[in-house]
This record gives sequence, C-alpha cells and structure tokens, in this order.
Amino acid sequence: MSTHRAVALEMGATGPRARDSSSLASSLTARGFSYDRYVEPRAAFDALLEQPADVLLVDVDSPWLDLREFVEKIRHDPRTARTLLVALASGDPREIPARREIALVLNKPINADEAASRLEALVATRQRAASNTRELKGDLAQLPLPDLLQLLSVSRSVGALAVDSAGRRASLVLDNGELRDVQFSPAAGMKAFVRMMLLTEGAFVFTHGVVGSGAGESMTLGPALFEATRQIDEIERRKASLPDQWSEIRRGTKAVDPATRARIDSSAVLHDVYELLATPRTLAALLDASSFGDAEVLEAIETLRLEGVVDIAGSGSPDRVTVIDANFAAALLARMEDTGRSLSRMLVLTRGTTRVSDASILRALGGLSGFVPAEHSSSGTVLIGPLGMLRAGDVRIELFAVPKDRDLYPLCAVFGATADAAIVVGEAEGPEQVDAARIGQEMGIPVATVAGALSTGLLADGLRSALGQMTPRRQ
Repeated sequence: MSTHRAVALEMGATGPRARDSSSLASSLTARGFSYDRYVEPRAAFDALLEQPADVLLVDVDSPWLDLREFVEKIRHDPRTARTLLVALASGDPREIPARREIALVLNKPINADEAASRLEALVATRQRAASNTRELKGDLAQLPLPDLLQLLSVSRSVGALAVDSAGRRASLVLDNGELRDVQFSPAAGMKAFVRMMLLTEGAFVFTHGVVGSGAGESMTLGPALFEATRQIDEIERRKASLPDQWSEIRRGTKAVDPATRARIDSSAVLHDVYELLATPRTLAALLDASSFGDAEVLEAIETLRLEGVVDIAGSGSPDRVTVIDANFAAALLARMEDTGRSLSRMLVLTRGTTRVSDASILRALGGLSGFVPAEHSSSGTVLIGPLGMLRAGDVRIELFAVPKDRDLYPLCAVFGATADAAIVVGEAEGPEQVDAARIGQEMGIPVATVAGALSTGLLADGLRSALGQMTPRRQ
C-alpha cells in the first residue's frame, strides 16, 4: 500500500523531459509513492481536490503554463494550500514565477534516485513538523539544509535552527522567509551561511516560535541561497588547488616590488589577507580572521601565491595514515557501549618544551584518515581548545588540546576529568613542564608520549597506544 502520493503536471513534456519524468515516477513508486501524471492544469487541480497529495511536481518549462496563476489557485484553496510544490526546471531557478511558493527545484537533467530520496525526506520532514508543534529534529544526510530551509519558508515557519556537525555548531533564526542571527562560530552573516550550506552531515533542531534578539545582518532566504550557491560553486571550482585547512600560510621571504604592493593596496581583500599574514596562520585561522567571504579569501590567497607574495607549507598528502582500523574500531565501540556513554570520546593533547605551533599539530592530524578539523580561530603558538574529531565507523573521538606548562596544569585537571586518554606531544621534560606520568596518575587515564619532530606517523603511533589502553569512564 502506498504511503505517500505524488501528482505531476507535465504540459508539453516530450523527449528528454518525458524520460526524466518517467524515471522519477519509477523511483518514487519504488519508495512507496503513488504517482499520477496529468497534462492539463485543471485536471491536476481536480485530482488534488478529489484526493490530497503530499507533493505536486510541475514541469515549469512548458510555454503553455501560467505558473503564477496555477500556484495562486493551489494556495488559495484550503484543500490544496499545504501541498508541497516541486518544480522541474532547466533554466535559472531565480526566474521561476512564484518562486517563494516552491519547496524544491529539481534541475534537469534529473538524477531520479537522488531526486526521489530528497522528495521522500521532504515529505517525511513535513509530516514530523505537523506532529510536533514545538521542535523539528532530523539528519542532514537525509534532508540537506537548503531543502529544509525552503520547506520551512514555504510553511511560513518562524523559529530558531541549530545544527551540530562533528562538533561544529551553527544556528540561525528564520522569520517568514527572512534570515537573522546567522552564526557559524566565529563567522556570522553570509559568511556563516555559506559554511552552513556546505554541511552534508549532522543533526538539526528547529524550535518553532524562537526568534532571538534580531541582531546582526538580515537576509531574504531566496537571494541568500542563490548567493551561497554561487560562492560554494566558486569554492568547489578551486578545490583541486586549495591547500588543506591545517596548512600554514605565511608571507614570502622576498621583498614585494612596488607594482605588486600597489595592486595589494588597491584591493580591499588582498590588503586584508596580506596584513593578516603579518603573523603566519593556518588556512582555517586565516579564513576565520578575515571579514571577507571564504571564496574571496581563497581567491586572494591564490593571487598572492602566484605573485610570489605568500608561501603555503604543509599541504597534506592524499595518502592518509589509518589510526583505527575495522578491528580496532569494533573493540573500541564495544568498550564504549559497555559504559553506557555516548560514542564521542575526548582525547587530551598536551605539549612539551618545544613550542609546537597549531599549524604543525594540525598538519600532523590532517594526515590521519578520518580526522575532521574543528572550526577555530587560533593563530598563535599557544593552543587551548578543540582540535577536531577522529572518526572511524561509529567511533567518534574528540581531540582537545591543553598546554603542558606547569602554570596551566589546572587546565589539564579540568579537561582531563572527562577524558579517557591523553597523548603528550613535544620534547623531553623540562622544569617548566608537568611530568607526563603525573598527568596519567592523577587523572587515572593512559598517557602516550610523542617525542621529537612531530609527524603524522609518530602521532598515529601515539594515538593507537593511548587508545589501546583506554578504559572509557562510566556515566
């Protein structure tokens, strides 16, 4: 028995259009949808009156269809007002009439299985929203953020959206199609919104009725989505030549000639990036520190690199080192489940006498398979805070850095209280350093030490050693 109903209006759908529709119909039917096709607006509307549908698909390329008039008719009748409208289009989505009433645009040529999956997630999320008037929860792997926001917008929803993706948190307020208080720490506004739209996994919670302070930049959802898509396309286009997030970027050693300096000073974004690089920074730190959008900063970095003004060090190798193989992951997972705690573990990284920069730590971590760097704005040599997440299957291990300096030892005790293991990175002990054995003894956790020049291989060995001795704490 079908659980959902889809109705399609395909005026003048011939050739590739018809093939798109036929393959989509097959994919939806396989997912439990009933599917009825009509070639005349009145017939489609009467079918909706006779039996409500979850979704109405409209091929908007037909020159004989007055889409605005048809949509107004659908929305003004209470029996069809809540039907989700989905457009099949080959042109610019911004030119679709009544665009604000469209929950989803499927661009031709259509990948039928992917489109059916998105439609199924859209319908399921609408049903969950109807059954819970306070909170709407879901998974970005099933419903992408652009689809979710468009669904909430056409539903005239007002509330706060929070997203948690591998320890990175983002939030915004949606008020009848307007976006406010967009935050993806430390970024805000459009820069934060673009980063949010890049998230492909994680959990979201939309709390109805929460509108926040109303502070910060206000954006209309439709134009914001188009601008974010433009910037994301630019970032994707540059992906092959981009350095890794943990790569260190610094000014070059050669003097800047007058012509190049004049070019830098005449461009706001080039000047901003050049001035920020008075202190060497990781790419992640540089993106965070600049007030310009990530796409603009990446373009500026490439321009300055080609001019010989900046150097990029430590870009990672595509060959990653595996810390947790399948057998090791299964054993860790079993130990975590026995404690009744969540799968996410905190691992404390401390430091030795050598001032290991954040860039060198992140370069070494970046070579590990399954490592996802945390969003952070550190640009100096003292690193306190989350480094990122090490993931292998269902195992999630949060990596948190704390200096091992004696004066800062209380921080080790605070963060170590919830840690299951520690790894000490650096050279031999000195008088200003806390003994690694003391850390393990007082915290009651295994400690591994990585001495000498930091590398991905040595770091992987140390992590395996500490994790192999780990006994997860009980709740």
